[in-house]
Amino acid sequence: MRIHKGTHRIVIVIGCLAFRIAGMRLGKFFWRLIRYDFWNRGGYISVRIRWRRTRFWLWYDLTNGIGENFREVIFYWSTRHHLVVPTYFSVGVMNVAPAVTVVPSPRLCPVTLAHKIRAHGDQEFLHAWASCAHTFEDPDNFYIHDGRVQLLDYGEEGIQLLLLRYGGILERLLVESLKPQ
Repeated sequence: MRIHKGTHRIVIVIGCLAFRIAGMRLGKFFWRLIRYDFWNRGGYISVRIRWRRTRFWLWYDLTNGIGENFREVIFYWSTRHHLVVPTYFSVGVMNVAPAVTVVPSPRLCPVTLAHKIRAHGDQEFLHAWASCAHTFEDPDNFYIHDGRVQLLDYGEEGIQLLLLRYGGILERLLVESLKPQ
């Protein structure tokens, strides 16, 4: 069993299945609440205000994780796009997908990829890529299967629009970035 933590979800890999669970960063928020109370000595009212903010962000994280889960399963089942790892089914707070072995590559450098995208010259493509560029900063978001690059995390709307409009160009750029130089 392996556990991976993302921004809005936790992935638990058991055998040949990966369970993507919408998660909350509870520790982070409770630590902030305790720190605010003990170190700042803000009193009851400031702790109460802080707790309200904390509850909001906990809810925000949970709903974002659920939203990403639903977007992934809908995107995969409606497009069967070859650049994404399949999602078998979703129950809202949890997606079930195949467990894959990530092959991180030091050659997949977001800066190099950004230069290649700029060299492509299409402003609309650059704008679409910029909205989800952080996905490309983590090489663990990619999986190589039979020489094809696939995305593991594609729950954001920006990445889905990029895949639909510019999937071929994106695949070519990713494969070029993964070639030994």
